[in-house]
Amino acid sequence: MTGALRASLALSVDLIYYLANMENLTKHQLILVALLISFVTSIATGIVTVSLMDQAPKAVIQTINRVVERTVERVVTEPPKKGSAVVKETIVVKEEDKIIEAIEKNAKSMVRIYKTDSSSSAENPLKSFVGLGIIISKEGGIATDGAIIAPSSSYSVVLNDAKEYDVKTLPLEVKSAIEFLKIVPKVGEDLSLTPVVLANSDTLKLGQTVISLGGKLRNSVSIGVITSFIESSDSNFENTTTAESIGLSSQNESTTTTMLATADTGNLAAIVNESVKENSPLAKDSKGLQASAEKSMILIETNIIPNDNTTGNPFINLSSEVVGIRVKSPNGARTISFVPINEVKKNFSELEALSNSSKQNAN
Repeated sequence: MTGALRASLALSVDLIYYLANMENLTKHQLILVALLISFVTSIATGIVTVSLMDQAPKAVIQTINRVVERTVERVVTEPPKKGSAVVKETIVVKEEDKIIEAIEKNAKSMVRIYKTDSSSSAENPLKSFVGLGIIISKEGGIATDGAIIAPSSSYSVVLNDAKEYDVKTLPLEVKSAIEFLKIVPKVGEDLSLTPVVLANSDTLKLGQTVISLGGKLRNSVSIGVITSFIESSDSNFENTTTAESIGLSSQNESTTTTMLATADTGNLAAIVNESVKENSPLAKDSKGLQASAEKSMILIETNIIPNDNTTGNPFINLSSEVVGIRVKSPNGARTISFVPINEVKKNFSELEALSNSSKQNAN
């Protein structure tokens, strides 16, 4: 910066000299003076800007650095004789805009789940809030945290537009941290639902920005980054895992919070690994994908500190895609964890295949 400042001062001295002798200058010299003024002004502006950036608060610098520029090529079709021309436009997209867009797109696909008290009257049933879920199919399929669902209980959901529906549980043949529900439409009603867009969680990176959209009574948002991936072969995970740490659910259990609460750590780790081998988000389907039983991502941790204990809500990337579903965090964890969405996709595909097979057998 010292060199630039010296050059600027030298040019300023020359400029003062020419201005003092303005009356004796020719047209060409006047043009050169105008260019010199412009050049000196740009240098001075750059020096001031750099100086202010050095003194600016970190929050301001981070906001400036978060501005993402992308170039969009727009093809403009001209008359046939002239062909077509490619015009480049530079559009500035702020991270803030992407976050707002992601929230608006996914809020309409989030539901609030209520448990019906079996001891209450059928006319005026008592209902209690248990968690959140996301709509993953136009037919009313919902994915949520398995730890909040008990197979023997009755549930209903309230959509973003305040409509309420009864739901039925969709039993999985394998143990999973995720539970699936399905909306029961009212008689003669055609459901009009907007499912979320599911991302590919295998492409997630450490430090990637994620958005947690939740809230018990009203929508609330938390923003953070991915801090670690927990894999099935992680020895630390096996040594510290409990039934509550991953929210494993089973259709054969009646509890809504934990499964195998009395199981020892070794047995539970074996159960987790068995489940991962069958349900891994990296497992490959019959179209040519092959399972990775030795190492599979089963939980993703973030630096987001939860506002409440509500689970089942979506985690979203800056492309407005759902990358995971929040589950109960490991014991002692102060931040939020979520199950990769690829596990959700795989298990739901198996459910749909099983349902289609049952319908064919019935016919």
